[in-house]
Amino acid sequence: MSNKKQYTKSITPIDDYVCTLPEETRKIAEDELRETESVRRHALESLREWAEKNPRIKAIRLDSKFLLKFLRCKKFSLPMVKEQIERYLVLRHYVYDDMKVFTNFDYKMPVMQELIDLGYIFPLPQRDHLNRRVIMYRPGVFNPSKHHNFEMVKLHGLTYETLMEDELVQVHGLVHIVDSSGMGLHYLTIFTPHEVYRIGRNLEKIVPIRHKQIHGLKVHPSLKFAVDFALSQMNDKMRKRVFLYKNIEDINVDKTLLPLEYGGTIPMKDMIESFKQELAARYQTVIGNDKMDVNLEMYPEQVRSGSVRSLKMSIDEIEAEKNYNNNNNINGYGLQGVQGSFRKLEID
Repeated sequence: MSNKKQYTKSITPIDDYVCTLPEETRKIAEDELRETESVRRHALESLREWAEKNPRIKAIRLDSKFLLKFLRCKKFSLPMVKEQIERYLVLRHYVYDDMKVFTNFDYKMPVMQELIDLGYIFPLPQRDHLNRRVIMYRPGVFNPSKHHNFEMVKLHGLTYETLMEDELVQVHGLVHIVDSSGMGLHYLTIFTPHEVYRIGRNLEKIVPIRHKQIHGLKVHPSLKFAVDFALSQMNDKMRKRVFLYKNIEDINVDKTLLPLEYGGTIPMKDMIESFKQELAARYQTVIGNDKMDVNLEMYPEQVRSGSVRSLKMSIDEIEAEKNYNNNNNINGYGLQGVQGSFRKLEID
């Protein structure tokens, strides 16, 4: 039995993990993610000890489900997992207009309720033939003159945080379907290209999700250059998982999973209500994540501000380089308080 008293930083009880995954899922976890009982046990113990001894971390979830979503995302590579966890904790401090974007994932907020009811984003109730959850996106219902870009990002964060509490999602991953109907050039004002690049690269590296496929529908010709830009920023592996279609009839997804309005059997409003029930069931867990914290001043400014360049090095390597430069009278990175404002982010 784990001695939870030795893990004073944990905001959740320390559990002895018992795998309840279906046999098929266990085999996928072993074949694709290198997960076995012994590997999992060793990794969980190592991460808990590391977090407890890490002076930069003040409070963190150390329950198995939380740690496993990072371990499964990074295929149990402990150095990569540790780096991702710390950057994830720092990401939660990013601010925009004096508001932390990646905390307070509260679906009860009026603006969140409004966007959810519009069907801006919602997971389909049924899984596909590979046991993957499928998320539907309808960005055309987002009104740039009424809603702010950080509200869009917050709703994405809320959705992913909720779904990633499901171990089946952690192993099998997510499929994304984006219906671009109603989008035009004016939607490019939501984010600048610099912001899209910075946010996209950070979320890709930091948020623990296994993205399996992206299906794009009805991309307006005026947005083709934006899509081409986005594709150019993806690695080859991810780029091969992106598929674009002119018509819903052509999409290579089981159409019975789709909303009734897209050729399926369940009305969209019923799917949205099902999503709300899922949000409610995991509400306390998702909100409770806000108790996690770090000593922000101990991180290099590049890491705190979400510099894309900083993603190419580990936090310790950046800190060592800063110290080396300072010792040699070369300007370092400068710790200047939390930046992270989307409107201040520039490609570096």
